[in-house]
Amino acid sequence: MGFFSIFSTFRKSNVFNLVFRSAQLIVALVVIGMYAVDLNTANKEDKYADSKWVFAVTVGSLAAVTALIFSLASIFFQYRTVALLFAWDWVLTILFATLSGIFGSMYIGEKVEYESGVHRMKVAVGFDFTGLILWCVTAAFGTWWFVSERKAERRGRGNKA
Repeated sequence: MGFFSIFSTFRKSNVFNLVFRSAQLIVALVVIGMYAVDLNTANKEDKYADSKWVFAVTVGSLAAVTALIFSLASIFFQYRTVALLFAWDWVLTILFATLSGIFGSMYIGEKVEYESGVHRMKVAVGFDFTGLILWCVTAAFGTWWFVSERKAERRGRGNKA
């Protein structure tokens, strides 16, 4: 029973958090992979690394590490502990919005034709938007939880007075 006894105290909020964080981790790893291809190519050709691509890989890396840490936290702690970190979710939401804006404006209107790099970047923009949505959902849910807990605490203190 040992290891699986951790899951006996799971609540719906922990499962929700674990599912969303796993999806965020997958999206972040895909974002890293999609943009790192161009950085690797530039490095092999002794060209400079474009700051937009460095930004994309940095955002993906921050998102991957955060999703991994938050998903592990949801296994070992109650949702309350993880939800208090909702401000960082908003920071990542803003970073993914910026990333989506930068690359969306560059590649959404482009015609793919025979250019595989453009097609790959269009797919990457799709993952940027997916990351934006996932991080926005967890940030909004964490904010909602934080505000509702504060209201409940205030109501509880009001009844004692």
